[in-house]
Amino acid sequence: MQPKILPYDSQDFPMIPRQDYSNIPIQQKGLHAVGFEDMRLAKDVEGLISNYQRLIDAYIEGVPAAERAKANTLLGNNFDGKIVDFGF
Repeated sequence: MQPKILPYDSQDFPMIPRQDYSNIPIQQKGLHAVGFEDMRLAKDVEGLISNYQRLIDAYIEGVPAAERAKANTLLGNNFDGKIVDFGF
């Protein structure tokens, strides 16, 4: 079966994704606004995003499995925790 690509504002999506997707054009305008130069994650509450991205980078870069496993263990229950220094 071929996937059906829906526009972001399609009424075929359930309510919650429709609400989330409705923000995309507004966010894109903000990201392309004159004067917007950069953004960063909050160091104390957005660790999940940063930590897991760096763990993925470590996998791609070939960091030894034991080091990645140790870092992954540190991330247990760190849903909205701090950004962690893995040492790699």
